[in-house]
Amino acid sequence: MVPLEEIFCFIDDFCKQFENRSAVKLLPNSKGQRRRSCRLSISEIMTILVLF
Repeated sequence: MVPLEEIFCFIDDFCKQFENRSAVKLLPNSKGQRRRSCRLSISEIMTILVLF
């Protein structure tokens, strides 16, 4: 069985690359709304979903 930390690292690396590449292609937000950060990161949520 693969250790939890290793799974998280793979998912976290993927999320970082995905966010960088998708940020270039997204349209700018002209409304000026601030985005509040979640308590869990995207990679933490994805890891929980994969393990579930």
